Amino acid sequence: DVDDVDDVDDVDDDDDNRSEQIQDWKDWFHEIRFYIVGSIYVLSRCASNIIMIYMSFFLIKTLEMEEISLALVPAIMYLSSFFTTLCLEKFTILLGRNQLFAIGATVIILGSTSCVFLDTSIMPVKSLVYVSAIMLGTGTAITTVGSVTLITDLVGDNLKWGAFVYGSISFVDKLTCGLLVIIVQLHRSSVCLTEDDEPDSEECRDFVRLVISAIPSLSMFGAIICLNILTNVQPLARHPIPSVTDLPTIILTT
Repeated sequence: DVDDVDDVDDVDDDDDNRSEQIQDWKDWFHEIRFYIVGSIYVLSRCASNIIMIYMSFFLIKTLEMEEISLALVPAIMYLSSFFTTLCLEKFTILLGRNQLFAIGATVIILGSTSCVFLDTSIMPVKSLVYVSAIMLGTGTAITTVGSVTLITDLVGDNLKWGAFVYGSISFVDKLTCGLLVIIVQLHRSSVCLTEDDEPDSEECRDFVRLVISAIPSLSMFGAIICLNILTNVQPLARHPIPSVTDLPTIILTT
């Protein structure tokens, strides 16, 4: 019985050693997982924002579709995202969070790269944009929820600094996405506006196609790499905050 009690105490001690406690907000800048998880979230948001911003340009300028597509394609994306979130819990239990995030990122890569093959000259091929919309909506739902879950896991029991972690990562997200859109728009102006001021040139249509295909794909590829790095990174060792029951032992040892 004494051995059983000792075993239980050893397990409790191990649990206490694994419980990380951040003493100050500055300690987060010494935590490598803070940067990796933040990168995953920012990359996920950049992919979804670029898709939503430039999808309308892609539909009208590149594919030359009817104006009703401006309502149908986003609606399909939102509906696919909604129904995907209803099934996320079951798939998370079945596959695991990291594997599910990787699947969602892969779906975005497939959906965005499929836009390269959509052509205005072939109507059935052009209509496949609705299939791409389903893939993009499903993928963005999985990666957005997955990246937020990673932040929640990063915070853990350090609820005192939860607002700082979420706020700082969200700030970097807004700043990065804003700068990315500015860079794309500056380059788009130089490509789309020719000497004759013809914004619908072939170069402009190809540029929009490149943006909606390359940026989300590269972002998700980077997120997958960061996720693989995260699985091999151990949290920094910190001394847990002593509890009241530990005070007699601390006093005796000192």
